Amino acid sequence: MFNERTAISSVDKYLMGSRFMVIFITTRNGYEEMRPLIFNQQYPVWVGDGVLSQQELDAIRLLGIELTHFSYSINPENSDQVEAALNTISDHHPGQRVWLERIVKTDE
Repeated sequence: MFNERTAISSVDKYLMGSRFMVIFITTRNGYEEMRPLIFNQQYPVWVGDGVLSQQELDAIRLLGIELTHFSYSINPENSDQVEAALNTISDHHPGQRVWLERIVKTDE
């Protein structure tokens, strides 16, 4: 029998099981905000250099989380750096969505 709860549960299982999303983190604040989702171990994670210490990178990998560390920092406000990183991620995860940390600028 179809009901809303069953439908939502099925969608959640499909999305989490398909690993449809890659998490791309460029700042420590972004990491802290996404940490609960990262530690669900459902999605591959890519981080720029300087976001996490080597000890943190090692500890996360020991948990079985698929974590890739760029050897260079990525300024989230530099569109060329972000685009280059996204191209690298798409080479490794073709056709998958990428969650990208981005702060909307406001007029001050």
